[in-house]
Amino acid sequence: MQAVVSPRSLRRYLVSCLVLLLACGDDSRAASADPCAPNGERHGDHCDCDTGYRDEGTRCVARGDAGPRDAAVLGDGGTGVDSAVLGDAGVRGCGPHGELHGDHCHCDEGYVEREGVCAEPPVCVGPDDAREEDDTIGRARVWTPSSGPVPLHSCVLDEDWSRVTLAVDETVTVDVRFLHADSDIDVILWAPGADPTHDEPVAARESADDDEMLTFTATTAGDHALLVYGYDAREASYTLQVAVIAP
Repeated sequence: MQAVVSPRSLRRYLVSCLVLLLACGDDSRAASADPCAPNGERHGDHCDCDTGYRDEGTRCVARGDAGPRDAAVLGDGGTGVDSAVLGDAGVRGCGPHGELHGDHCHCDEGYVEREGVCAEPPVCVGPDDAREEDDTIGRARVWTPSSGPVPLHSCVLDEDWSRVTLAVDETVTVDVRFLHADSDIDVILWAPGADPTHDEPVAARESADDDEMLTFTATTAGDHALLVYGYDAREASYTLQVAVIAP
């Protein structure tokens, strides 16, 4: 016996197909609206970016661009490590302290990617410098003008924070000298009252070669937060000189 489809049933079927197609279109648009795409994907409250990119205010941008920093990089104990990995015996994986995302590890707080797995950072070989402990913004001290470069040391997961007092129209120059072969050191500056875990910095230098020099003219008077840290989570020595020039 041949089945007979009534016009009403046919209309219901066609309407159901249309609703399904519209729903799929909405999902596709939602997926394409990921602010981390196309060079990463959303991971909780931040972007997990592909190798060669970093999270800049919940978007993945090529390294070297200035912008708001991810809380994982700026927060206490954050790592900011994204490296290409291959797990033990050629098996892709990051171990119990992280997850594999694309071609790199997203490590838990307090861990860094080393030889394909997320592991505890190595013990710092070099001694603490004269400005320690300055590894959180709450411990940052006002930078006292010096006659020359000040020798400092950065360990893995160690951030060096300072405060630079500026009046309106005063210009600060931050000169960081180091060897990129030892570590990729970056420098970032925030305006008075800014929250470094969420607010956009007023200036940043994040090149992929030796040394960094940042120059900024203040538009707001007060203590500006200054961060110097090793992007690639390696121990390194560097010198820092901060000069303030009146208008």
